[in-house]
Amino acid sequence: PESEIRGMAAEGHTVICYFSVGTIEEFRSDYLPKRAEWNKVTVGDIDWEDETWLDITNPLTRTLQEARFQLAADKGCHGVEPDNIDCFDNEDCWGTIKGLSSQSAARAAQIDFNRWQTETAHKLGLSIAMKNSLDLIEDLVDHYDFAINELCQYYRECGQLQPFFKQNKAILHVEYSLGSEDRCARAEREHTTLKYCDGDGKICNAPWINCFSFSAILQKRPLDSYPATWANLALGSASEKTEGAQVVL
Repeated sequence: PESEIRGMAAEGHTVICYFSVGTIEEFRSDYLPKRAEWNKVTVGDIDWEDETWLDITNPLTRTLQEARFQLAADKGCHGVEPDNIDCFDNEDCWGTIKGLSSQSAARAAQIDFNRWQTETAHKLGLSIAMKNSLDLIEDLVDHYDFAINELCQYYRECGQLQPFFKQNKAILHVEYSLGSEDRCARAEREHTTLKYCDGDGKICNAPWINCFSFSAILQKRPLDSYPATWANLALGSASEKTEGAQVVL
């Protein structure tokens, strides 16, 4: 709710609002009112429940998604976390879009679509996170304000996120299991701000634990309430650190 977002902002939190920009889920509140329009841009099914990829080359997709960016701004979000920005890396998406005959063509279309997202966010005064999609970081790090990643420790991919650190941009990431090593110490070495939980690798079964990895002294604390809290969110400069929150629009 908008009241929750503005309440957190009034308490000094930086609020990052989540939505999917590359897929549509029928249970989302903006689907039914414009179902006919959404259905014009749906392509392949995603490997998840009740979720369908969107045609990233269709101007109508941008029109529909622009409303989500505007909603985030209207509700008082400080930034956005658009998800599923990797159609080019999933053949069940790009392979079903007319005009995309190869993955290289899909990659070019994806970069164009993602740049449009950053421009749209910035015009509305919103910061924007690059969510996963590691293969595009070198092309797009200059356009995004910070990164949000899932499971880079598990897949040993955190090194690919370092271009953000080199530009004094925050790297926030989550792990859905405890792991066999000191996750916070590793996050400190890899310059990421981590939160993790005791889970099955895909979802959490216990409260979150935060690693305050930009701090001189590592700290941990359980988080047993939603929205989950992000620590030390730096927007634009690693020196501008504040506690933040993530909510789903």
